[in-house]
Amino acid sequence: MSIASRNGHELGVPRVCRETLKHLSLCNVPRDYKWAPFCHEGLDEEAKLVFASLESLEVFYQLDNRPNGRAQAARHSSSPARLHFPRLKHLSLFRCFQHCQLLESSVFPSHMQTVRMHCWPTLLVHMLTHTWKHIDLLDINVEPGVVSDPQVFLGQSNALFGKQCVAARSNFTVADIPEMPIANVDWSQLSALTVIYQLEVRDLLLLLDNMAALQRLTVLELEVRSLPARIIRDPQEDRPPPKSTRLHYAKLHAVDIKPCGPNYLAFLRYFAVTYSSLR
Repeated sequence: MSIASRNGHELGVPRVCRETLKHLSLCNVPRDYKWAPFCHEGLDEEAKLVFASLESLEVFYQLDNRPNGRAQAARHSSSPARLHFPRLKHLSLFRCFQHCQLLESSVFPSHMQTVRMHCWPTLLVHMLTHTWKHIDLLDINVEPGVVSDPQVFLGQSNALFGKQCVAARSNFTVADIPEMPIANVDWSQLSALTVIYQLEVRDLLLLLDNMAALQRLTVLELEVRSLPARIIRDPQEDRPPPKSTRLHYAKLHAVDIKPCGPNYLAFLRYFAVTYSSLR
């Protein structure tokens, strides 16, 4: 299908496509563009666009993150159409930075199979505005961008992956997060975590204490130069049973292990004994 650009700031979707299309993938979409009727087609009385048959939607936004002046002016001059996806099963948004009409002005089904989102942390709030009751797979990749308030980020991520989590499986990839009290993190329903910023061993262990459902862990920059004293002792000493008993895969890339070789080996022994489910 073709998507038409109107006035340099709108994406026009033909009515026949909205009524019959089941799968839609859009590439290189300007991030500030608005979805609109095609050419002379108007909106209904409720100012909404209904994609009656659409089951999967995939959108790749442009890499250029600079503001689009014309789109910004248009966005403030008129209200965007309300988008309805009554049969949508799969939603994927990539490079979704700052403004995103699909998240801000859409109505999705309460039950979906997959929701994938590659975004800045400031957009997590829009995930919480939808009345999802169940998602088979929730996959969120947070990139460095506009710095989020630590307490806000903590509350939003806890709501997504904690006791209120609506996903049967949830994956979280974090490139950078604001400094926040790790001990208050509640990602107890998270299935898989990937951390690609520098993380100290002490903070990693605190995170794991609050992720009882975690099955897969990847840390690409583990800081091991400062290890808690309890790790250096004999890993066979008595200790409370681990909370993350479901963890069956862990990939840890240490940063600069030469100065602390023996202590790093002690940490690996400690980790293997504490999370015996890895065996």
